[in-house]
Amino acid sequence: FSGAALVALSAILAAPQLRVHTLTGIGYIVASQLVQTAQLTFEGYFLQDAVRLSPLEMVGAEGVLGMAMMSGIVLPLAQVAVPGSDLGGCMENTLESLAMVAA
Repeated sequence: FSGAALVALSAILAAPQLRVHTLTGIGYIVASQLVQTAQLTFEGYFLQDAVRLSPLEMVGAEGVLGMAMMSGIVLPLAQVAVPGSDLGGCMENTLESLAMVAA
């Protein structure tokens, strides 16, 4: 944590004109850490304690849960809510990506 804090501090002090972008990046890092914490708490409590899965089954359940979250939450948001340079002006065009994989 202290290493990331020092890097963030040096980035803020070194380029005053880019503070908004630096703070946005730091915000993304903090948000990703919160999501990771929530995922580990969910897995530890529900998958191991409540359901009593073996370690191998738990790894499989983590994969299925991660795939469901990516397919149901992240990809739709990247296609609808985030502007980008992909086909249609979005960050990620899922249908185009599936067409590329099929080709």
